[in-house]
Amino acid sequence: WTFTDAAGNSVTANQNVIIDDTTNPVIPTLANATVSPNQGCAFYNTNIQNPSYIADGTATDNCGTVTYEYVLTDATIGIVSTLEYQVFNEGETTVTWKAIDASGNESIVSSFTVTVVDSNQPPILTPLQNVTRNTDPTNCYYTNRTTTTSTRIPNGTATDNCGVASYRYLLSGATLGDVSSLESIRFNKGVTNVSWTATDRNGNTSAPSQFMVTVTDTQNPVIEAPQAITRTTNLYGCTSTRDSLNIGTPTVTDNCLFRVFNDAPAEFPIGETIVTWTAVDSAGNRATDEQIVTIEEQFFVAPSDSLILVQMYNEMGGASWNRSWDLNTPVSTWSGIGVRCGNVASINLSNNNLTGVLPTSVLNLARRTESDFSLHIGGNRLSFESAEDFVGLVPNFTYSPQANIYASRSERVRQTESITFNSQTEGNFNNYQWYKDQTPIAGATNWNYTITSAVPSDAGIYVCQVTNTVANRLTIERNPITLEVAGFVNPTDSLALVTIFEETGGPTTWIRPWILTDPIATWEGVTIVGDKVRELDLSSRNMRGVLPNVFDDDFFSELRYLSFFDNNLEGQIPVSIGAITTLTYLDLDKNQFEGSVPASFGELINLQSLWLSRNNLTSLPNEIGNMVGLRTLYLNDNKFTSLPETIGNLSELLVLNVSDNELLGLPNSITNLRKLVQFYANRNYISALPPNIQNLVALTVFEINTNNLTALPNEFLQLSSLSRFRVSENELEFDDLLPYSNQTYSVFDYAPQAPINEEEDILAILNSSISFTVQTQGNGNNYQWFRNGTSIATTQTLTINRVNNNDAGLYTAQITNPSLPDLTLQRRSIRLNVECQEGQNFEIQQPTQNVFCEGQPFGLRLEINDQLIDTQQIRWKKDGVVLAFANERTYTVTGAGVYTAEILTTNGCTALSNPVEITVLPQPEVTISLVNEEVFESTLNSQESVTYQWLKDGVAIEGAFERTYTPTQTGEYSLLVLTESGCSSVSETIIFTQDEVTGIKEPKEFRNLAIFPNPNNGNFFVDFGTTTPNGEPSFILIDAIGRKINLKTERISSTRYKVNTTNLTGGMYYLQIQTKDGLAFRKFVIEE
Repeated sequence: WTFTDAAGNSVTANQNVIIDDTTNPVIPTLANATVSPNQGCAFYNTNIQNPSYIADGTATDNCGTVTYEYVLTDATIGIVSTLEYQVFNEGETTVTWKAIDASGNESIVSSFTVTVVDSNQPPILTPLQNVTRNTDPTNCYYTNRTTTTSTRIPNGTATDNCGVASYRYLLSGATLGDVSSLESIRFNKGVTNVSWTATDRNGNTSAPSQFMVTVTDTQNPVIEAPQAITRTTNLYGCTSTRDSLNIGTPTVTDNCLFRVFNDAPAEFPIGETIVTWTAVDSAGNRATDEQIVTIEEQFFVAPSDSLILVQMYNEMGGASWNRSWDLNTPVSTWSGIGVRCGNVASINLSNNNLTGVLPTSVLNLARRTESDFSLHIGGNRLSFESAEDFVGLVPNFTYSPQANIYASRSERVRQTESITFNSQTEGNFNNYQWYKDQTPIAGATNWNYTITSAVPSDAGIYVCQVTNTVANRLTIERNPITLEVAGFVNPTDSLALVTIFEETGGPTTWIRPWILTDPIATWEGVTIVGDKVRELDLSSRNMRGVLPNVFDDDFFSELRYLSFFDNNLEGQIPVSIGAITTLTYLDLDKNQFEGSVPASFGELINLQSLWLSRNNLTSLPNEIGNMVGLRTLYLNDNKFTSLPETIGNLSELLVLNVSDNELLGLPNSITNLRKLVQFYANRNYISALPPNIQNLVALTVFEINTNNLTALPNEFLQLSSLSRFRVSENELEFDDLLPYSNQTYSVFDYAPQAPINEEEDILAILNSSISFTVQTQGNGNNYQWFRNGTSIATTQTLTINRVNNNDAGLYTAQITNPSLPDLTLQRRSIRLNVECQEGQNFEIQQPTQNVFCEGQPFGLRLEINDQLIDTQQIRWKKDGVVLAFANERTYTVTGAGVYTAEILTTNGCTALSNPVEITVLPQPEVTISLVNEEVFESTLNSQESVTYQWLKDGVAIEGAFERTYTPTQTGEYSLLVLTESGCSSVSETIIFTQDEVTGIKEPKEFRNLAIFPNPNNGNFFVDFGTTTPNGEPSFILIDAIGRKINLKTERISSTRYKVNTTNLTGGMYYLQIQTKDGLAFRKFVIEE
């Protein structure tokens, strides 16, 4: 309300007017509804294309606007405001509903039912397919197991809106049944029809679905035939009937039914018959097994055949046969006799030491004429007489070969003697042919053969072959006769042998000396072919002296084998041996040869084996590389310091032994020896190996023990054939050897090795710090330090932080490695001395003389004064190095150097002395020569002025004090020089005759000129070596006072002369030899 006054002022007030609605809405009665599920097993109330849609109720109200409330009970529970989109569960749902207007007035309550009824059949989603399965391993059916996923037949599956309650399977055909599941069902062999349905929980059943299960049997039966049996033939028969045998019953197993049969014959023949047993099951699967039925003949031999065999035994040495018969046993047990159906069917007495003659009664054997009858007597000691009567009458007759006749023997005759050989054997149709060295001798066709006057060419091997015109498949040979003919040796070889004998102590020292009056062919060690010496083996004969030079082109031109092994030969190896180019074997082992191996050895191109071991040889010539056929080379136990590079040219070399020499290294070319199998270089001074060791691809043995090796090349790992590897006693350490620890050598000799690091003698200051180290490498090394033999530390470096007197001592270390358990490396010792405190040093008394001449013997005595008398140990040193065994208060000096002494006091410290220096002056060097063949001149090398004194025959020449001297008499001249400091030297000696001097500038053609023996008794040889004199040489003897004596000589070869002297007194002589090349002198001694 609004009130306004005259002045226009107004006021407002409200009044509430309330109108109440008390009228209830009115609802209709809804009919009951029955519907089918459309959402699973429920009904979904939607008006979209749904003829069964249940609409909401409709109310009337005075005010017009109402709301609804639906209460659902029983099958469906809920309170909703509308039925649209409501889901009704299967079954009957009671719906109670009312209307409410805007004033809250409610209608009366009304009810109706909604029944959801399922009438749908379950559809089958996965129809099952026909399947085929094999029977179980031991049954005639298939079991559908859940555990066997690969073959399992699954149950069928269906779907239903309300869920499947059960399945049903009707089985017909091979298998009958009505089951709810196929699990564990046994399907019999054959075809089973399966018809199946699904039923939901409302009893709705699907249409049936069908499939087939086919079970097949693919398993073969298992059959084991009866055991093999052995039976005999029917008496006097060659077979055994099936009815008379019980061959047994097989063992058969199968998962299904089966039947068994065999193929046994009605009659079993002699020998093995294979009976095949067969098992076949209902599916047609089959298996077979074999049974061996052996039928042995009842060996009852006819008496007539038995008697013939006994006659053979008696007449052909049966008791001595290799496979003799026991006549008290059945004939069927006799070795080599084959019996068939009561008669002898075969005789095999081959290789049985048969002798005598085969009796002709053999032709009466009952089966002898049958085509398969056989008689074998080959490989015995029979003659043609055992074959002639049977050839062509025995179907299968073997009579060849037969043993050789007569015994092998060796015959030796002298040249011009006669000899007869025999080869007679039994047979009526024999032919003879004699052979020498496999070549037939013309006209030698009698049973004997005579050599009326033997010559060396008759030497050889003789045999005689005997044939027969009837028994023409047999050749009998006489065992060989080896004939030696002691022929007349050619004069050059004979003379050389005599020379060797006489000049190497043959008559006096040889073991088993030759008798020179006997034929040379009888001399031990000499092998002659024709009139030439082919082999000369004088091993271990106690030969002494110098081996004469008798091996030139004129001597031993056919020599193949030469051995002077194990004698006492000395001097140089004769150069002339190199001229024997036919040599294949040369053995000079275990003698006293010295000097160089002759260069002429390079001419021995056919030599295959060379033994120079165990001598005093010093060098090898380069020409050694020309011996290209050499296969074994033994140089061990000599004094070689090097090997020539040309040794690498020996491409066929298999064995090389250079052990026990003084080698400092190996030539690089040694790795060219690709065929080398064995190499030995033990006990030398080798410090390194040549590169490319891997080229020695054939090497199986490599030994280099006791050398100075400091490393091993890894190329050894590439030598796959190497099996014997010896490297002990070198200077190798673990890092050098570890790469070889896993190799499969048959012999790997790597221990011991030389001590490592240098010895040290250390003087430490009291309270100072000091460290000692083992300088080595190796993965996994272990270290152990010792002081005076007591273990103290296990580190590679040992440190003493504050040195005191108790630390003084001898320190050593040992190094091990588990990968090389046989090796323990020793570190060289470290002597730790602790210097005494100041004021505890001492003095060495100064000597009266401390300068001496080189080569001058002196014994200077140094002595410690009386200080520090109470000492524990004294050590003398030269140039800082401790002197062995010098531990007394005095020491005698014999050489130059700085000498000191140390004293280990009783309190453990080391006191030091003053140094004393000893000086040795060099000797003057002087040489002399003859100028213009008249005057001696001297050449001097000295830093001091000198005085001269000439000597003749070691005696000072009066007044000969100049640098030169003119000789007037024959003699030995030399020069004595004396320096200002008193040091002296004497030159070499030169022999002077009244007109010539020897010892300088001699023609090179006389380089190998020698006199032997020397000393001698006046009879000796002059040998020019390998050089033939240029023109006929002249010889003049010069005695000690210069008298010349002409000589008569005898030439015994192109390079050798024999000299005979008489009525000469013992003493020294000179022999003057002159040829067109010049003049030479040789000194020799004639013994009293």
